[in-house]
Order: sequence, then C-alpha cells, then structure tokens
Amino acid sequence: MGAPTSAIQGRASMSPTSMQWGSYARIAEALCVRLALLPPGSPGQSETALSGEFGLARNTVRRALGR
Repeated sequence: MGAPTSAIQGRASMSPTSMQWGSYARIAEALCVRLALLPPGSPGQSETALSGEFGLARNTVRRALGR
C-alpha cells in the first residue's frame, strides 16, 4: 500500500489546537505595539480580556506577555 494522503501532501491536516502553536509570537508583537502607545503607568488589558479579543486560551496570552 502507499503512504497516507497527508504524508503525500507533505503535511498532516492541522487541528485548531495545533494551529495555535506560535500564536503567542503574533500576539506578543501586537502587544508590544499597543504597550508602546500607552502612557507610562497606564494599566494594560487583563489576560482574560486579551484572550477573548484574540480568541485564544489565557495561557497562550500569558506566554505572549512573558515574551
């Protein structure tokens, strides 16, 4: 028998969860821009608010903030 279709195409299909790997890097970049625009001492958005806005898990947002 031959190789599975996904192997022939070079990549297995990605689940929504696997597509989020690396999402923290894109969020980190967006947050750097936002934080640079805030006046010193201004509070940023909460992890919960950011996770809702970006549609990602709070842990992904936390990882972006720690970057």
